[in-house]
Amino acid sequence: MSFGLRLNIARSRRKMSVDDLAYKSGVCRTTIYNLENGTQKMPNCDTVIKICKVLDVTSDYLLELNN
Repeated sequence: MSFGLRLNIARSRRKMSVDDLAYKSGVCRTTIYNLENGTQKMPNCDTVIKICKVLDVTSDYLLELNN
C-alpha cells in the first residue's frame, strides 16, 4: 500500500477533506492532493510529522513500516 493511499485512508477515517487537513496541518492543499494521487511520491520529514499529528497516526503507518 502506498504512502498516498495510507494518507487517504487515514484522512477519510477522520472524515476530513483535503482542505480540512491542509488547514489544520499547515501543509499546502496541493501537496496533500499530489501525495494522495501519487504525483508526489514522498514528503519531507516536517510534512509527515504535521500530517501525523492532525490525523493521529504514526509515521511508521504512513511510511509503510507497519500496518
